[in-house]
Amino acid sequence: MNFRFGTDRGYMLDAGARELRRHGVPIAIEPKVFDLLELLLRHPNRALPRKLIIRDVWPGVTVGQCSLSRLVKEARRAIGDDGTSQSMIRTVRGMGYRFVGPVECDRAPDVRIEGERLIARAREALETSIDRGPLDLRIQVEEFVRTCELALDRACG
Repeated sequence: MNFRFGTDRGYMLDAGARELRRHGVPIAIEPKVFDLLELLLRHPNRALPRKLIIRDVWPGVTVGQCSLSRLVKEARRAIGDDGTSQSMIRTVRGMGYRFVGPVECDRAPDVRIEGERLIARAREALETSIDRGPLDLRIQVEEFVRTCELALDRACG
């Protein structure tokens, strides 16, 4: 999944390659900064509580507010934002942070790939149920496959 963001959409975060670029030029950032940016970009304009951010960025590790504050500062620096203007990452007082800059996401390729995998597994289950399963199970699996195909077509066009 790729996220293009910033006023000119000049920044791109490539989740698959784990790269941040500005106008095609890679920006070196530490892995936790990348994780924070990806989390915020996945939920644009949504205030994310500090506890949720800490849980997702540092799973299974206890860290304090200072670690998160430092990470936010580094993320802002990497994308040309700062604590004063907060044009992309805004502090939500008493709660957490929100990504407020313009964001475009090209989810469709990931949705298409995952949807096709799910449909392939459902078809395998259907073939197995035809050989061994009761009629009720076959009907349910056929219905599930059709529902998945329709949902995928709607999601991806």
